[in-house]
Amino acid sequence: KLEFYNSVKMKAAVVVGVVQMSLGIVLSFMNKLYKQSYREIFFLVIPEMIFLTCTFGYMSLLIIVKWCTSWENTNLAPSLLETMTNFFLSPGDVKVELYSGQAGIQMVLLFVAFSMTPVMLLVTPLLERRDHNARQRQRAEEYSAMRNPEDGQTNNGDGDDDEHF
Repeated sequence: KLEFYNSVKMKAAVVVGVVQMSLGIVLSFMNKLYKQSYREIFFLVIPEMIFLTCTFGYMSLLIIVKWCTSWENTNLAPSLLETMTNFFLSPGDVKVELYSGQAGIQMVLLFVAFSMTPVMLLVTPLLERRDHNARQRQRAEEYSAMRNPEDGQTNNGDGDDDEHF
């Protein structure tokens, strides 16, 4: 009986943890929306939520489905640990199905989750680098526009183009 309660507590803790992480991403979304940081919404927050949902959200769904399924023999119930291990290490290989079509759905979820990884890790830094380089070019152009091309002296903006010592 103690082993059963420990198992339930552990699985409930996983579900609560996934809900907590989801709420954290929702709060991050609201913060980015308030700051009008749409780039981070599209290339960080949304991919984070998709990745979380496709991996740990799916695991939470499996936990709930397993809880709600009546098993004639509990020894025949699929192992969630084995299912999630195979989810990452052997995509499409499901020893004991919890529901029909599980292998195909797992492959799609894994593909979607892994396709979000480069979006989260590459797009925002590359866009920020592009913006940084554009700002650097703009500063260089402003600096060169301040130079007086006739005599090579700089215009310091005070209206007096001659340097006096």
